[in-house]
Amino acid sequence: MEASLAHFSENIWLYLSIPVISGLVGWGTNALAVRMMFFPIHFVGKPPFLGWQGVVPKRAAKLAGVTCDQITQKLITMDELFKRIDPNRIAEELEPVMNKMTDEMVDDIMLEHQPELWTVMPIRARNQVKKMVAKDMPGKVAEIMEEVRQDVDRVFDVRDMVVTNMERDRHLLVKLFLEMAHVEFKFVIICGLYFGFLFGIFQMIVWTFYKGDWVLPAFGLAVGYLTNYVALLMIYEPREPKKIGPLTFHGVMHKRQKQIAADYGRICAAEILTPAHMMEAILKGPLSDRMFALIERHVKKAVDEAAGISRPFLAMSIGTQKYLAMKDSAVKRVMEHLPEAMSHVEDYLHDAMGLADLLSERMAMMPADDFEMTLRTAMEEDEWQLIAVGAALGLAVGIFQYTVMFAGVL
Repeated sequence: MEASLAHFSENIWLYLSIPVISGLVGWGTNALAVRMMFFPIHFVGKPPFLGWQGVVPKRAAKLAGVTCDQITQKLITMDELFKRIDPNRIAEELEPVMNKMTDEMVDDIMLEHQPELWTVMPIRARNQVKKMVAKDMPGKVAEIMEEVRQDVDRVFDVRDMVVTNMERDRHLLVKLFLEMAHVEFKFVIICGLYFGFLFGIFQMIVWTFYKGDWVLPAFGLAVGYLTNYVALLMIYEPREPKKIGPLTFHGVMHKRQKQIAADYGRICAAEILTPAHMMEAILKGPLSDRMFALIERHVKKAVDEAAGISRPFLAMSIGTQKYLAMKDSAVKRVMEHLPEAMSHVEDYLHDAMGLADLLSERMAMMPADDFEMTLRTAMEEDEWQLIAVGAALGLAVGIFQYTVMFAGVL
């Protein structure tokens, strides 16, 4: 023991560097591990094994699917959201756009199918035809939106929308986790410093009296592993506040439930479940053929109603096939113009759905178990990677301490 203490005194600054280095190892490994969970967004290196891609962007499809499932199973349903929309208000918002679209559509269709008749027809008569067609368009829009509201799942696959958009832009998923849990990730990193320093003191004491070849590498591995493990544990546990003497312990994430809920709702509404994404999914997603059939039925009905009692005579004069072709052209042009037209109601849809407030309010009121499951399920499978990265880096530093720092004094 005396020899050990003498060696300590002779190399005191080297020994005192152990807890300092241990603290830096805990801080650095935690920071790097968190960084490696999210970056780089795309694979860097030579695939398949020589290189790295952030765990979250690498598994974007699965994580996006889990995130969507948690939202729709625990917090809201698309049926509930679309029930908040007023079809008549949609028709009102679209009326100016639809009138302009109708003017252009009638001109195009008539010039395509009946150019001789249309060019000799007086302007007043042409305007009357356009007016007749435009008259019922707001009502048809309202009817279409009402059918969508009644069975939105028939035309809208929200899971496919979320997964498709997050795979297309993997920054979205990274942004969701980083902005929502930025406090928790900072906590993981700073805990690495504190716990690493404390473990380092114990490491220094052991190393003073026992200089086995394995001690420094083993402690390095332990510091890298335990700092990450304990920090993650403290994020989630305890779920409810627990008072021990003068101290109150509460999982960092659970303590911030209201703020996390507010951030979650804001990001989802602004970046993920947006009206623009929803409209794109309805018009171009895997169920878009059903939406097309719905629009086709209403547009053709609108053309027939505009023709009125003259429809049989019109069909006879231009031919049934040409009349049907005109209706097909009307459907085609409506579908071509609809995405641009619907962009004019995005602000109304955003306000009517109130998604940010709805998500925030419901998440803030969730029981602790459900709240943790909603956020942790997507990441839980990958937490071991964060811990493993910390352990591996800690082991490397421990080997460095033994082979380089203390090599000359052993």
